[in-house]
Amino acid sequence: MEVICSRKVLHKGLQSVGRAVSGRSTLPILSNVLLSASEKGLGLLGTDLEVWMESVLPVEVKEKGAVTVPARLLSEVVSALPEATVQLRADDRGAVSLLCGTSNYEIVGLPAEEFPALPEVGKDSSFEIKQELLGDLIRKTVFAASTDETRAILTGTLLLWEGKRIRMVATDSYRLSTKAAELEDTTEKDLNVIIPARALHELSRFLDRGKEEQKVEVRIGPSQILFGMSGGEEDPGEFRLVSRLVEGQFPKFDKFLSHEYERRLSVHREDFLSAIKRCLIIARAEASRLLLEPSGDKMKVSAESADYGKAEEELPVSLEGEGIQIAFNGEYFRDALEAMSAEMVWLELGSPLSHGLLKPNDDPEHICIFMPMRIF
Repeated sequence: MEVICSRKVLHKGLQSVGRAVSGRSTLPILSNVLLSASEKGLGLLGTDLEVWMESVLPVEVKEKGAVTVPARLLSEVVSALPEATVQLRADDRGAVSLLCGTSNYEIVGLPAEEFPALPEVGKDSSFEIKQELLGDLIRKTVFAASTDETRAILTGTLLLWEGKRIRMVATDSYRLSTKAAELEDTTEKDLNVIIPARALHELSRFLDRGKEEQKVEVRIGPSQILFGMSGGEEDPGEFRLVSRLVEGQFPKFDKFLSHEYERRLSVHREDFLSAIKRCLIIARAEASRLLLEPSGDKMKVSAESADYGKAEEELPVSLEGEGIQIAFNGEYFRDALEAMSAEMVWLELGSPLSHGLLKPNDDPEHICIFMPMRIF
C-alpha cells in the first residue's frame, strides 16, 4: 500500500475516526485504526464494536492495500509532522512508514484481515435529511439522555418518523427534551428506533462539515443505523458512522406534552441562563437545587448551602397566574437553555410537586420537561 496526501487532511481524518477507537478493549486490534487504499481514496476506520466511524480521504493512491496501525500513536506522529506532503507506505509485514520532508517514521502494524469490517446496513428503511435539521434535532434533545448504563434504554434517543413528521426524544426520567419538525419527503412506513446518545454526540461533530443544505443519508437496519455524508472545503472526503441500536421500549411521553398548567411566565433566555449559572456556584453543594419564585412582574432565582452560603438573583418576567415557590435541578435548566437560541422562553408551572415545561417562544416544537425537587 502506498498513498500521498496532505498532512492536514490525514490528521483531520485520524482525529475523526479516532473517537470511535476503543481504549479499554481486551482485543489489541480495536486499539488500531484500519488504513485501506482503494480507487476511492484512503479509508480510515475505527470502532469499539458499538460505533464504527469511517472517513474516506481524497488522496493520491500509488498502490492499493490495507493495514492496521495503533490509532493513538499514528495520530500523535502525524500531528507532530511539519505541514507538508506525507508519503504513507505499508509492506507485506505490516510495517507502516511515513515520509514527510526530512522526517521518516516506521510504525509496527497488524494485519488488516483481523480488523472488524464496517457493517453492511441495508436500504430497506432509508431517507435523506438536511445536515442543519438533523443537527438541530440532536442538539435540542441529546443532552437529556441518561449516562447511567444500568438503564440502557434511557441512554438512547428515540427517533420517530410518521408521514412527513420527524421527532427526537431523550429522557433520563428526571427531565425530557423533544424536538419535532416537518420534512419534505414522506416515509413509506413509520420509523421508531432508539439511537445511542453517544453515537449522536459524535455525529453532531460532523454536521457542519459542508453546506447546511447538504443532506445526510440515513439507513436503518434490524439492529444498526448508518449515517453518511460528504465533507466540505475545510474537511474533504466522505464520512460514515454506523451504530448499534438500543433494544427495548422507550418510555411513554405523550401525556406530558399536553398537560394543562396553572401559571405561565415569559423570561429573557440569556438573562435566565446567566442567573442560573451564577446560582449554580452555590447550588452544586446541594444537588444543584435552585428555588424559583415568580410573583407579579419578577422572578427570584435562589440557592442555599449550609457549607457555602446563599445566592439570589431577580429577573423581570411576564407572569400569567398566581405566584409559586418551586425547586428544580439548575443544571437541567442550564442544559436546556443552552440548547435554545430564542430571545425569550416560556416556563409553564403547575403545583410545587408537578413537573414544569420550558420552551422557546420561536419554536413550539421544542419542549423540555423537568421533574421538581423538594423544598426544604
